[in-house]
Amino acid sequence: MARSDAAAAPPGRVHVLINPASGKEKPVLAILHRVLRDLRIEWSATVLEATTDFESALDGLLGARDAPREGRPDWIVVSGGDGTVSAVAGAMAGRDVPLAVLPGGTGNVVAQELGLPLDYETAALRLFSGPVESRSWDLIDAAGTTCILRAGLGADARMMASADSEAKATLGWAAYVRAAVEQVTDEALTNVKITFETELGGPVQELRCSVLTLLILNLSRLGRGGAVLSEDVRPDDGWLDVVLVKAASVPAVLTFLKSMVDRSTTLPRADPGQLGHPDLPVELFRARRVILEPSSDLELQIDGDMQPPLGAGCQAAFTVRPGIVRCIGLPVI
Repeated sequence: MARSDAAAAPPGRVHVLINPASGKEKPVLAILHRVLRDLRIEWSATVLEATTDFESALDGLLGARDAPREGRPDWIVVSGGDGTVSAVAGAMAGRDVPLAVLPGGTGNVVAQELGLPLDYETAALRLFSGPVESRSWDLIDAAGTTCILRAGLGADARMMASADSEAKATLGWAAYVRAAVEQVTDEALTNVKITFETELGGPVQELRCSVLTLLILNLSRLGRGGAVLSEDVRPDDGWLDVVLVKAASVPAVLTFLKSMVDRSTTLPRADPGQLGHPDLPVELFRARRVILEPSSDLELQIDGDMQPPLGAGCQAAFTVRPGIVRCIGLPVI
């Protein structure tokens, strides 16, 4: 979880970006009207469409990044899932208006990382009534797309693709778990060349290995109430955390993930350029930039949204953008 930077004043005015397609149906507008009316917070809303250009929408709401703050909302609030949050966060990068999140999707990992409860109305009450804190968060430039949560390649991406919208709406996070088991069972390993830069533009270290899946993390949570890979994986530390899942065995992977959920196992870090824990099905690395080159086409998802696969022999870069967006969260206890 991110460390707090400073207490934030309660908002006098907010603008809410609502994704109507995210998660289960909720009376979002009715809840917002009731909560914000009772707290006497001025508000407006935009219902997002598939064609919404977030940069243009935010320029219209906030003006240019160096424009005066007078007349602008105190917060931009996203009501949607992690994919929507990621897209808005990319457009908010470098702006001086903070971003707040309501849990309107299926996983709601970003909302959890910011300390919010998963019940929508309870989260709205806690967020808008305070106390709250402002935090500087990193983002990831993931092969040209903004990422706030994680980029997943191989089985992780296939898992996201197979957990279809209907299943996610009906089963919630269980849909992802079911899809994960199916992918670990059916899919083979992929050979990947990984180049690590521990300092941007500095010396590089290379690793060639076979993986079932590869995760590039900004947050420590893998999913709704899920595993925390390492207590020092944080969205405000200026690092990418890279996870390799090496074993294609269902019992090995699921037993290890369960041990992390139970907090009975902590994933140790390996040095970039070498596999440091051959007895474990998972390895954890740290870098400022990672360049991947798979030997065969490798599926890619970014914050739950499928992307074009990485082609065999092609390179894709993933780079941390430290402290580039301000987020509102509940106080860290």
